[in-house]
Amino acid sequence: MIAADTRGRFHHVNQYLTGYQPPAVFPKGQSKVEQMFTIWAAVQKACSYVRDPGLKKEKTDRWQTALETQARGMGDCEDSAIFLADWLIARGFEARVALGKYGDIGGHAWCVVRLDNTEYLLESTSEGIPDFMHPPLASRIGSRYV
Repeated sequence: MIAADTRGRFHHVNQYLTGYQPPAVFPKGQSKVEQMFTIWAAVQKACSYVRDPGLKKEKTDRWQTALETQARGMGDCEDSAIFLADWLIARGFEARVALGKYGDIGGHAWCVVRLDNTEYLLESTSEGIPDFMHPPLASRIGSRYV
């Protein structure tokens, strides 16, 4: 699969994952799950959701790298999912960007993380702080994501 960047040049989608992670300090002794939630919350805070330009039928989808998304402070669903997955992968997590549909809204992108044989579905465009007490288990919430 290929996608256009912000200049209209096409790249294989895996090329948008560059190994970027912003400078961050994690408390000593923080578990991998706590690190995942810390990164997830940081991406949500750093990236405001904006649609790509153009009307729905004329919409031109443009993908950004994690660095571009962080520098701009905004992006659409695949931009924030790339930012989240890239940072997690750079920290040693088994993460991927998933492309599909969410409910009735159509095309969407999100992040899936496998940790200790458990899959987490991280929605990078949702508002609010990720709730550590209610982890987003793919087995529980994944039915809305196709």
